[in-house]
Amino acid sequence: MSAPSLASPGRRWPLVLVGAAVGAVGVLVAQQLAPADATRANVIQTVELATAEVTTADLVEEVEWAGEVAYADKTVMSGAGGIVTATTPAGTVVERGDILVEINARPVILFYGKTPTYRSIQLYDQGPDVLVLETNLVELGFDPDGTVTVDEEFTYYTELMVMRWQEALGIEATGTVEASYVLVQEGAALLLDEPLVGTQATGDLLTLAPQADLTITVPVDVAEADEFAINDPATVILSDDTERTGSVTKVGTEVTTDQNGSTVDVIVALSDGNGDLLEGTVTVRTFGQEIRDATVVPTRALVALAEGGFAVEKVTGTGTTELIGIEIGAFDGGVVEVVTGSIEPGDEVMVPQ
Repeated sequence: MSAPSLASPGRRWPLVLVGAAVGAVGVLVAQQLAPADATRANVIQTVELATAEVTTADLVEEVEWAGEVAYADKTVMSGAGGIVTATTPAGTVVERGDILVEINARPVILFYGKTPTYRSIQLYDQGPDVLVLETNLVELGFDPDGTVTVDEEFTYYTELMVMRWQEALGIEATGTVEASYVLVQEGAALLLDEPLVGTQATGDLLTLAPQADLTITVPVDVAEADEFAINDPATVILSDDTERTGSVTKVGTEVTTDQNGSTVDVIVALSDGNGDLLEGTVTVRTFGQEIRDATVVPTRALVALAEGGFAVEKVTGTGTTELIGIEIGAFDGGVVEVVTGSIEPGDEVMVPQ
């Protein structure tokens, strides 16, 4: 299914795509009304007609938007040199203390926190990066006796804790933590790729998604952002045409301006969770204008007129009918709105069985 262009929603009423089928039915009915030759008459003899009542219904417009499934945030880890000697497979969720990759046979470890390790940390150093180090190593169980005060000071006891950690990793127990061998994230991360063993550990080495779940984002023109509200229902149509139910969880306020205009991001979440989604494009269907108490007839009742437009065959008495020209509006669930025409709820119209 091809998705509409960004910020240009496809507006339709459900079943509007049955227009081609409606046309075919209409021609068939019209042939019955005025067959032009014997061949047509033979075809018409196979058509059985029935009647259907003109009714009222509430119709709801459907609007389709182009959406993108992607991770809410990504972090690129840059390599500082050396050779990649081992990797953790892409798709692995790494947690506090886990190994991301090995460079020169030395593991790069994931720590939780907000302050990155921007320097080599050693005895007597002070700062928020020391706090991150101590917090993680204590959480990982490397201060079994509780001798470390978790603060911003790298003390003798901090050094002993670091050495115990380094011994557990199987590397030289120096008591110094080198910046290039620790990556700090706010939580568990999903590895989106992996470098090849034997390659240089430079440039963009790893890409991680701090949140394991994917996010469905719909870029919406600023002028149309007021069509969305938190908890509005939505249908997400995946690349294989599978439809999943969801709702709007966020209407962004940050404006992005590019060649497509000015847009804000609307976030949609699936009712059963986004965890099994794959990155790529999707179509997001929302519901717009509503028409209350519309006069409707079955779409099969439409007769396509040679001069253009549509009519219905209205039952006017026992065994008698009249062709009534109508203007049609919205389609929904196998019925079509009659905007103008001399029919009203309770009338009977002819439909092919």
